[in-house]
This record gives sequence, C-alpha cells and structure tokens, in this order.
Amino acid sequence: MKKKLVATICLVTTLLSSLAVGIIPASAADGDWIDREHVTDVDYSFAVLGDIQNTTYDAAKNYTLNLDKMFSWILKNKETKNIQYVFGLGDSVESMTTRGDADAARNPKEWDTVYNQFSRLNGKIPYGVVRGNHDDEAGYHEHICTPVYQNQMDEFFFDSSKPVTLGNSMSNSYRKIQIGNHKYLMLNLDFRATPEVIAWADEVIYKNYDYKVIISIHSYLASNGSFLKGDIGSSNLGDTVLEWVAFDGQALWDNLFSQHDNVFMVLCGHIAVNDPVVQTRTGKQGNKVIEILVDPQGYEAKDPCGTLMMLNFTESGQKIEIEYFSPSKDKFFREKNQRTIVLDEGVLPTYVPTPVSQETEVITSPTDTTEATTESDSAELPKEEKNSLGVIIGIGVGLGCVVLGGVSFVLWKVKKKK
Repeated sequence: MKKKLVATICLVTTLLSSLAVGIIPASAADGDWIDREHVTDVDYSFAVLGDIQNTTYDAAKNYTLNLDKMFSWILKNKETKNIQYVFGLGDSVESMTTRGDADAARNPKEWDTVYNQFSRLNGKIPYGVVRGNHDDEAGYHEHICTPVYQNQMDEFFFDSSKPVTLGNSMSNSYRKIQIGNHKYLMLNLDFRATPEVIAWADEVIYKNYDYKVIISIHSYLASNGSFLKGDIGSSNLGDTVLEWVAFDGQALWDNLFSQHDNVFMVLCGHIAVNDPVVQTRTGKQGNKVIEILVDPQGYEAKDPCGTLMMLNFTESGQKIEIEYFSPSKDKFFREKNQRTIVLDEGVLPTYVPTPVSQETEVITSPTDTTEATTESDSAELPKEEKNSLGVIIGIGVGLGCVVLGGVSFVLWKVKKKK
C-alpha cells in the first residue's frame, strides 16, 4: 500500500511539474543549429546555465555527457573569454525520486552529477547556484552548499534558530566581485524567498550602492516576458509530500528589484522556452534593468545537447554580446538568439582591466621644483611674503646657533674650574 501511495505521489508530481513549465516545445530542428564565429575581443564574460535538469538524470542516454562538455568548454575558454562568473539558475536535478523506483526518496546520482561538475570550478571560476522547485533542500545543502561553496560567498541569509525550510537556508546568498574597475554583487535568491529574505536582500543592495547588482532566481518571468504568478510545486525537507507555495513575480519586482538604481540585471529560469527572453524594465529610479529568462529544458528533453548562454562584455564594457550555443554540437541555436545589448551611457564606466589605486595614482609635479614647498600655508603666500619669511627663518636659526654656542661655552668653563 505504501509503495502504491508513493508511486501515485510521484506520478502527480511529474504531471504537475509539466503544467508548471507549460507545454514542452518540440525538439529543435537541425536547421535551427547554425555555424558562426564566437565573439572575440571580449573584455570579460559570464556563463549562464538555464535549468540543467535534463542533463543530469540519465547517463545511459549520454545526457550527463552534455553537461560534462558544458563545464569543459567553460574551463577551456576561461582565459580567452575571461570568464569571471558562472550562474546556475536552479532545477539542477530532474527527479526528487529515482525514475522507476518509487521506494527511493530522491535520486542521489543526479546530485552527485551536479556536485562533480560544479566542483570542477572550485578555485578556478566563482559561481553561484540557486534552488529550483525540483531541487529538494536536503540534496541542495548536501551537494551544493559545501564548505568550499560557503567560503566563496560573502554572506548567507540563515537563521540557525529556525528549520532549514521555506527559504531560511543558505540558498539565499551573495558574492561581491571586482573585474578591473567594474564592481558586481551577485545576489542569489531561493525560488520561494520569504518576506524576511526580501527584507535582507533589500538591505544588502542598499548598503552596497556602489556595486552593480545581478540577481539570479529560479522563478520570475513567464514565457511572454510578463511576471510569473501562481503556485509552484516543491518538496519539503523530508521529501515525502508535495508542497505548493504561492509565487508572485510582480511582488518581487515591486518590493525589491525595482527599488534600487544599482540593480543591473535579473536572471531566471523555470519556464521552458526555445528562445531566451531578453528585455529591459524601468525601475523606480529611472534605471533600466535587464531581464533574461533562459531555460532550454523543453527541447533538451527531446534533443539533448547541453545549451549554454554567454554574456560577453565588449567595447570597454559598453555592450553585452549574447551567445546561445551547444558545446556538444559545436553550433549556435538560432541566429535571433545571438544578440547585442547596447548599454545606456554611464551605466557602466569605461572598462579598465587594472584600475589605478590611490597609492599608484600619477600626481603631477610642479614644473619649477625650486618653488615647491611642503608647507600648505606658505604655498599660498605671495612671493614677497615668502622671501620675508625666509629672512625671518634665517635670523631665527642664526640666533639659535649663537645661544647654543654660549650655553656650551659656559658649561665648558664650569667643568674646567672643577
């Protein structure tokens, strides 16, 4: 009876998950994959991994091989692309239960696959991974929030007095990085961020006003670019029942994303789309926020290929060249997905690979060193007053020498009498 009950729950979970991501689009036709040259002359870049769940669960069909090639490509091109950060957008695993085995709570092999791949980046490229609705919290914390991952983050939202559920976990974190003179704060939010988490994130963004903030969260946009709203399925800590939580992208925008002029970009997944959604939205301070939804899970389920997005900053950081391609196929997915974002003037300063520090700033020296002085007050005096000051100083020095000589002579006479 227990097996049948668990099997029924698994079936319902699968059906509801399909509804959550909409109708799975047809697999990409061969004509959708094109040959083109990679973007060159890149100042620096970020790699974005949309929902990778269909590349982690079935090694028999070589799905995991595609994931391996994605990470191998990132590491191979670390220098040529100057890859500075890797974003994981959640749903790192597909199954909360092992396929075909209703007695298992989840498939640990999928988490092992995720852990092994992200671990390849440790000490080489910083990365952040958010939790999606397919990612049970126990698996996420055991395989993602390892000590190495924790040590690369600047702060987590975590209250040890509360259970590790409902967003009170290390899946809410941030990392500050500086690339030349460009400063970024990478803010990673759990897909069911609570009001407490949103308040924490609001304070983090406010205090770091001199950083451009890039937010990654699993659920935010619908396939047409509107705000996603509704219930999203998840598992609880014990992975025994299906739990539904209310989600409202509009609330995230109104209460957090739109409030600060240093919010630069929001990255999300969850909704399967053949073509990534790339758009801008204007915040309350008049700033433009770049929003990107990338989730290839639909066609990955039918034509596994391991699709990767690159955000390449070019022309001294004034443009973002987007590449959407498969390292396994060595081809790009549709010409229209290889696009350019031209940033408004002043959004990012002109990129300087090695910013000049205060200690090494070049200070112009006076052309006539004979008139240079270290006294700030005398530097402002007219020339005649400077000359008078020099005479007075000279007389004072002379009198001092005379007095010192007299004192020395008296002491010598006293000593001689003794």
